[in-house]
Amino acid sequence: MNKGLLSTGLILLLTLASSCHSIPTLPPPESTIGLFAPGTATAQPETLKVDETATQNPPSPTFTLEPTLTASSTETPTHTPVPSVTPTIPPTQTQSPTPTQPLNQYSSYLQNVTRESITIMWETPLRYSWSKLRYRLVGDTTWIEKSFSEKTKIHEISLLGLIPDTTYEYQVSMDGSSQWSPSWPAVFTTAPDASQTFRAAVYGDSRTQHEQHREVVKSITKNEPDILLHTGDIVEEGMNYKNWDKEFFHPAADLIAYVPLYPVIGNHEYNGSERMWYYDFFSPPGNEQWYAFTYGCARFVILDSNFNFSPGGSQYSWLVEEFQSSGYINSKWQIALFHHPPYTSGSHLGDEVPIADYLVPLFEANGVDMVFSGHNHHYERSIKDGIYYIVSGGGGAYLYGFPNLSLNPYSQVRSTIYHHATLDFYCSDDYLELNVWDISLNLIDGPVLLDSQIDE
Repeated sequence: MNKGLLSTGLILLLTLASSCHSIPTLPPPESTIGLFAPGTATAQPETLKVDETATQNPPSPTFTLEPTLTASSTETPTHTPVPSVTPTIPPTQTQSPTPTQPLNQYSSYLQNVTRESITIMWETPLRYSWSKLRYRLVGDTTWIEKSFSEKTKIHEISLLGLIPDTTYEYQVSMDGSSQWSPSWPAVFTTAPDASQTFRAAVYGDSRTQHEQHREVVKSITKNEPDILLHTGDIVEEGMNYKNWDKEFFHPAADLIAYVPLYPVIGNHEYNGSERMWYYDFFSPPGNEQWYAFTYGCARFVILDSNFNFSPGGSQYSWLVEEFQSSGYINSKWQIALFHHPPYTSGSHLGDEVPIADYLVPLFEANGVDMVFSGHNHHYERSIKDGIYYIVSGGGGAYLYGFPNLSLNPYSQVRSTIYHHATLDFYCSDDYLELNVWDISLNLIDGPVLLDSQIDE
């Protein structure tokens, strides 16, 4: 396989480190025992059915091992360099990237966009059966309405039979007859074909500090992404309902009304005493816990690193099948996302060991280009055997430093800063570009360029 890179770097100051829950100890490879210790199960949302006890709280962390790393920090990657390209022209956007509606006037948000469909969700104050959605092509004068037949607070409608790579406008009505929100429509754009340039934005660990999260969202909005990916720890306590509006939906409202969001489950999504609200609030494809989707020329693979991913488990088996799927094989770029990083200079020691043991060999054998994680609240880029490992955890949580730099010889660039990453997929030109931005849109890493891994 042909791969390429051109990377630049900078190292900023080390800062405060704090602690989170770690992922639990994994069984040996031949075991099929689940990860979670016996405990009190929590109520599942009515719409979710998975074959393992994914909503039990993980036990207390038990890892004390340091990562076993053998490669040199100066090892030569196996990519073939691509020509230098100045990243001054963003992908062409057809959707409205900078909404002017006052903050949190958008009560709706976008999920699971494809070439011919999209899912739109919103919440009403009480359980209504008369709340409606209406949509139309931009420029049309006639609305198409969709409604519910059952009472619910969290509403979800999938629009099917849409025109590919086309912009629509939409509104929702709480009472089903008037007060359409927002007062002027939001818009969405269906997915492009595999030849079109597009931009994805990635960030994570938005929990706890909603004002900092708001600033990160503002910077993402200015960069005009087509899709948005979150590396987990969306809120402080995902099993407490009150956390979700203040920490996530309110700060992110102006962005997720226009840009489809694909979430990752972090360890904090399991925290709290109520139901696991992640499954109520989001509607990604598949079983919603781990899933994959194609957008343009790229394949995105999302995992739950809180849950059993050892050989013999259902998540591991699903991943092996995903790597053999036509959607994965036929894409030019393969990007994996999950919460706990396999390689890190941060404070969470031990979390990375089972991921490096069980998942990294699969990534290396199946041509994964980049892996995004969070968990450590900073930015770090590492590279091992031609695969970039990006920690993007600067979305709003208290920032961490790099106390274990000596244990990560793969580290190239580090920064203790609130940030987001953009991935520009130049599908026709066969290269991918990574840039990382602070909240003032100063470039803190990049451009990092990779050529296509498709065999010639």
